[in-house]
Amino acid sequence: MKLAGKLGLKNEDSAASKILTKKSQADLKELKQLKGAEFDEEYLEDQALIHKLLLETIENVLIRSADHQELKTMLTKAQGKVAPHLDACTPAGKQIRRITPSFASRLWPVNTGHFS
Repeated sequence: MKLAGKLGLKNEDSAASKILTKKSQADLKELKQLKGAEFDEEYLEDQALIHKLLLETIENVLIRSADHQELKTMLTKAQGKVAPHLDACTPAGKQIRRITPSFASRLWPVNTGHFS
């Protein structure tokens, strides 16, 4: 957050964040109805999807549109921390990493502006 303040960046809701909030609320409602192996399977699938989305957003949107080198460095470090979490959702994480089309490109067009 220090970097965001230094660069004058503001935390703002976007169409994508609203979609993700709505999806998270629906997923939580569904998870509350499950137990045992069904819960485990659905939870891992949801975690794999959200981590895949986060990785794609960092890689294909945020890093590409960051104009400030310090911000790019921070995002690259974050990317390195998210990837193992996706892999931890095995086998779901490894499968989704290979076969899922880009979620990020559907939510955020790549050339929508820059983060400086």
